[in-house]
Amino acid sequence: MNKQHWNWIRLAGDVPELVLIDCIQLAYQTVFMKLTKKKQREIAENRR
Repeated sequence: MNKQHWNWIRLAGDVPELVLIDCIQLAYQTVFMKLTKKKQREIAENRR
């Protein structure tokens, strides 16, 4: 498994929530953009 874009954050209560949300959103977008256009459309349609 390719771990090039993995995030690793130790949750000890000292990381602001907005930073965590930004990390998660960036990770999601990174993976999403590597999907085929067909799969991206399928996901987008299911989010509505």
